[in-house]
Amino acid sequence: MISKAKSITQEHLLSIIHTEARRFSHRHDVRILDVGSGDGTLIGYLTGALEVFNPSITFEIYRFDIYDHGVQQDNFLTKTIDELSLQFPAVPWKTRIASISVRERWPFPDEFFDVIISNQVGEHIDDHDMFFLRLSEHCVRMGILFTFFHQKTTFMKPI
Repeated sequence: MISKAKSITQEHLLSIIHTEARRFSHRHDVRILDVGSGDGTLIGYLTGALEVFNPSITFEIYRFDIYDHGVQQDNFLTKTIDELSLQFPAVPWKTRIASISVRERWPFPDEFFDVIISNQVGEHIDDHDMFFLRLSEHCVRMGILFTFFHQKTTFMKPI
């Protein structure tokens, strides 16, 4: 079942992942991480759409969010897992979705993901250098990183 995309960004991400997925699928299932994914709408959309557009490829979609930065509501993680479990009951969402403190290390192995998505997260991050280091540590060599920032976000340091 494909739900309707909530934004042109979701459609764009689907298009690129659909196009590029075959270059990873010979090694293992294609692993995708959504960093700071909020309510899980994006991973729900990708889960439904990717299995329709790429039935010969198995996708493992993961996500995590930060619980102590003041953006998320209480119980956001439980709500996300419950909603996704209704839509896709065969997916073990409880093992694929995590919530961590901003001070904790990311809860996944290094070089584990073929695709990492970070959509509208940059404006909530204090240490961008560390954030990009973590992205590169967790992505496979020659993997794909999507980092979308809010148009009004500025984080450049003066020279």
